[in-house]
Amino acid sequence: KVKIVDLGVVAISNVFVHVLEEQIEDPNQSYIFLDIGAQNTHFVIYRGNGILFTKEINIGGVIITEEIQRQMGVNYNEAEDLKIIGDENGNLPEEIVEIIEDVLESFFAEIKKTVDFYITSTSDDSLSGIVVTGGGALIPGLLEGLETLLGFPASVLSPFEKMEYDRKKFSEDQLNMISFRGGVAMGLAMRSLH
Repeated sequence: KVKIVDLGVVAISNVFVHVLEEQIEDPNQSYIFLDIGAQNTHFVIYRGNGILFTKEINIGGVIITEEIQRQMGVNYNEAEDLKIIGDENGNLPEEIVEIIEDVLESFFAEIKKTVDFYITSTSDDSLSGIVVTGGGALIPGLLEGLETLLGFPASVLSPFEKMEYDRKKFSEDQLNMISFRGGVAMGLAMRSLH
C-alpha cells in the first residue's frame, strides 16, 4: 500500500531547509534553490516555511559535456573530466572555457527569464540568495555568473555541514559525489512519516 508519494524537487528541498534553516527562516526574504542535474535544472523559490514557486528548466550539465565531446573529438568520460577537472595539469583549456561559457549563457538567460517571470507575477522582490546543488554545481564559472546575473550571493549546498557521518567510512571524493548527486535520496530519507 502506498503511504507517501513525493517529488524529487520537494525531497531535495528538505536538505536545503535542513542545512540552511537559520539562514532562511526570515519570512521577508526569498531564496532561489537550483538543483542542476545532467538533463534539467529544478528551479525553486523558497520563503519562510515553504516552496513558493518551482519550474523545471530543460538545461543541464550534459549539454556542456556533449558539446565538449563533439567539438574536441573525445569520448563522454574524457569530456566530463575536461569540463570539471581540466587537462592533466588541472587547467581548463581555452577551448573548454569557451564551450562552457557559451552553454552557460543560454542557462543564465533561462534563469533570468524565470526570475523576471516570478517577480512580475508575484511582486516579490525579496530575493536575497541563491543556493546550488546537483552535479552541475561543479561547472566552472557557474557561481560567479549567477552572482553577476542576479546581484546577490550564490553558494553551493553542502549537506554534510549539518549531518553526522562516520568519517572512516567515506573518502572525500565519495562525500563530494554524495553531496552533489545524492541530494534527492538524502531528502527522501529525511521525509518523516505521519
